[in-house]
Amino acid sequence: MQASNFTHLSCITEDGITLWEKTLHGNDVSFSIEASRIERRPVAAEDVQVPRTLLNLDWWDADLPSFSDPSAPDYERIMELSEGQPRSTRTTRRLGPWQFQDETTGSRRKISITHDSGQAQLLYESDESGAPRFLSMTRPGYSAITASTAHERAETSDLKRSETILGERCRWFDMMHGVYGGGLLACLTRDGIALKEVISGLGTSEQTWIATHLTRRPIKLDEIKPPAELLDPRRWGID
Repeated sequence: MQASNFTHLSCITEDGITLWEKTLHGNDVSFSIEASRIERRPVAAEDVQVPRTLLNLDWWDADLPSFSDPSAPDYERIMELSEGQPRSTRTTRRLGPWQFQDETTGSRRKISITHDSGQAQLLYESDESGAPRFLSMTRPGYSAITASTAHERAETSDLKRSETILGERCRWFDMMHGVYGGGLLACLTRDGIALKEVISGLGTSEQTWIATHLTRRPIKLDEIKPPAELLDPRRWGID
């Protein structure tokens, strides 16, 4: 297989077992792996099934660092996309350093749960029919990019203008000033809650999200955990 000056080579036995693989970039080897042992034998079903503990959320109780402003309140906010059909809504809940976001467009659903440290994250996405399509979990200690390094890459610039939304005054900021290939403008309240966001990116149309509901209130941990059915192995056909 060859694409964009990359060549992928494999050595496969007559009965379909790969003994080595190699990826070349031009004449340079960028990846290589070779079998060190092979045994043809009956394999029990439990030897190829995904461990049930894989979907356990034991990292909720991990002692993760927080990058949150102590004065930032817990809140629940609902935003709607200003244009487009079917209707798109986004529900966000904030609990200290944890953020839960649930976005729906028709039957399609996206859920993200993130920690400010960047060391814990869950991403879920369904297809247009609502059937599960993608699930990813990053556990503490495995994240290559932390919130602090992300903040260092993007600068915040005050745009010197304000707006009133839901009866609250907010101030506009460029949240990704100096970042190539993407843009995020946000109208923030005094305690840092976005009431309006304008998102842009290379090859994509600009999106404007506007808050339709905002409640500052204590958020319970159960309100930011993923719905239990998303982590049911039967939902993913691995039980």
